[in-house]
Amino acid sequence: MSADIAARAGFWGGYWLPSFLGALLHPPRRPATAAPHTVAVLLPEYIGDVVMTGPLLRSLRKRYPAARLLAAARPSVAPLLRGCPQLDEVVDWPPGRPAAEALARRLRAEGCDLAVVPRSDPDTGWAPWVAARCGAAERVTLTASPPGLRRLGRLQGSPFFDVSVFPAPDIAHEVRRRLALARHWGGDAADTGLESWATAADRAAVAPWLAALPAGRVPAAFGLGASQAFRRWPAERFAALIDRLAERRPLAAVLVVGPGEETLAAEVRARTRTPVAVPAAPTLRETAAILERCAFFVGNDSGPGHLAAAAGIPVAVISAYAPGVPATHPGSPEKCRPFGPRVRVLQPEAAIGEGVAGVTVEAVAAAVHALGFGGETEAAP
Repeated sequence: MSADIAARAGFWGGYWLPSFLGALLHPPRRPATAAPHTVAVLLPEYIGDVVMTGPLLRSLRKRYPAARLLAAARPSVAPLLRGCPQLDEVVDWPPGRPAAEALARRLRAEGCDLAVVPRSDPDTGWAPWVAARCGAAERVTLTASPPGLRRLGRLQGSPFFDVSVFPAPDIAHEVRRRLALARHWGGDAADTGLESWATAADRAAVAPWLAALPAGRVPAAFGLGASQAFRRWPAERFAALIDRLAERRPLAAVLVVGPGEETLAAEVRARTRTPVAVPAAPTLRETAAILERCAFFVGNDSGPGHLAAAAGIPVAVISAYAPGVPATHPGSPEKCRPFGPRVRVLQPEAAIGEGVAGVTVEAVAAAVHALGFGGETEAAP
């Protein structure tokens, strides 16, 4: 059996069918209410996806100011959400069906009235299962498919959800797509601004580390990691880029890495002549607080880039996908690049076919200069 066939069998037999049966057999729901008391937002996603949900959370809070608004997220991402001022509670939600069943039981016992799933890509996060079994009077999701068998196959219609919101075709980016849900409950879908979610305590925690950076140098952040190898720009190119940018203005390179990526930082440090600093195991919110103090961010298309955009600094992201990739593709920059007015995406040429290896140091340096570091500022659309 090929890997593709095995993956499809796992999805349909190990995820879709149990979810479908669970939705059919879920217990009776409470009557719908115009003013829900408890709203649950289900986010079994990664850093960037969660950051891009910020405007939707703000819309929910404005629409239901008296409701108890909670979010359920992966334990690795939940601490970031605990800095979100819109939320009353954040629940750690480990992967797997047993944890999903436990979450559904908890929400049902606590009287969940409205369950929201803002993800339109089918995955195995068990969010439809939780929505169907949590007892909510109303279950709302985002979908990328018109009504029919394909929507059912993506677990985005009945019996999983009462309402499936299908955004207009010209709405490509995830921030705007997720906000399309707000129109269903009469909320604000125009307020797209992101929030850092770093707290005063987080800023105080990183202040001594920032104060110890070399005097007279501008801190600039470089995100070295990514969850997949083909999306990681080579360490030697980061080192060359840092030295090239430092020729224009003195800078201190702040290397942003996650657990298990320490060797990337060591390789960049060994290759560059510019002062390099690596925060010692900061939390996600502490990372956000550090990024707020940086002049700009350069990195792979990964979570730290979204944190940087939310912090309001210029962002240059190196994508593994060439121009022309469909906007519906999960990795399309049109769909999931960091969101903000000062974001540039560097993509390989279609003819090269080498992923991030097709993006040159010269191209990234030019993008950083265009964003205002040593050159004329250019605002991205």
